[in-house]
Amino acid sequence: MTKKVALVAAGSVALGVLGMRAARPMLAAGCRRACDSMFDRMPDDFPPKQIARRLEVLDDRTSKILRLLEEQAASQPVTAGSP
Repeated sequence: MTKKVALVAAGSVALGVLGMRAARPMLAAGCRRACDSMFDRMPDDFPPKQIARRLEVLDDRTSKILRLLEEQAASQPVTAGSP
């Protein structure tokens, strides 16, 4: 009897874990939408909103730098013995 209970419990836990893994992207998207709407309602001079904007600008600049470095590396031929 205890083996059956243990098997049912293990199966229930496994199904719960699989369900949470499947639901995680939907939950994350919902949280992101809620956070975005909260930031939209904040005044422009509210410090967390300023920090979020600066992080977005920093992320954009970093992406641009990485893209330029990749283009530069792709355009330069690789020679033997160069670091």
